[in-house]
Amino acid sequence: MKKYILFVLCIIIIFSYVFFPDYDNLQVTFVDVGQGDSTVLFFPDSEVMVIDAGEKSEVGSLITFLKSNRVKEIDVLVATHPHSDHIGGMTELLSEFKVSKVYMPKVVHDTSIYYSFLESITEQEIDVTEAKGGVSIYPEDSLIKADFLAPNSGEYEELNNYSAVLKVSYKDISFLFMGDAEAESEYEMLNQDYDLKADVLKVAHHGSNTSSTRRFIDAVSPKFAVISADGESYSHPHNETLDRLYGVNIIKTYEEGNISFETDGITLERKQDLYEIFD
Repeated sequence: MKKYILFVLCIIIIFSYVFFPDYDNLQVTFVDVGQGDSTVLFFPDSEVMVIDAGEKSEVGSLITFLKSNRVKEIDVLVATHPHSDHIGGMTELLSEFKVSKVYMPKVVHDTSIYYSFLESITEQEIDVTEAKGGVSIYPEDSLIKADFLAPNSGEYEELNNYSAVLKVSYKDISFLFMGDAEAESEYEMLNQDYDLKADVLKVAHHGSNTSSTRRFIDAVSPKFAVISADGESYSHPHNETLDRLYGVNIIKTYEEGNISFETDGITLERKQDLYEIFD
């Protein structure tokens, strides 16, 4: 009888873990979408945030990951900037999931992909907030801090510098998501005297040498640097960037696929992809 009860309890625990993921910790996965960006965050209060959605041709990887983790609604969707390798999959994402809020920089990009994304937002009547330096997603007393550190200007020659840079912190652990922000935006953030220090850095612009200046990397002082790229296009990541990240644990999606972290706000660890555990 005792063995039977123990067996039943084990089944209940396994069932609960598979169908109701543990959100006590902050879980962050950099989804492998080839030459593009997409990151999923599961917050301790059960909210889900998605930052970028990669190219349209690659969004299937993101959708599969979300559905495998029983996601039905995205609470916050961040479109860092209008390049297709960041927003190309947004329209498909909006057709698959209910989205509560969208954050994006105030910049127009004359492409069908961008206008299709705007049309989907309008049709679904989703609340849109401008992403710019100084804007916070959550109130000061929230368990999670999510603050935009860029853009800090309204006019740039290079579209990449409109990138919404977001710092997410849970207690003592922080992640910095750079979009494709380049040196100009990095200098502005340094001059704004933001707290740039972060444990995990999503390296800007897929490791391009137009970003990740030495001074900026020193200010962030990351333990891990994640590069999202396909390892072939545009010679990303550039050797100069890798040199500037010397001493940092560099992890690349094209070598390891999805890259996941979990933190209780005090310790930080790499972990196996959530959907691989559930399969």
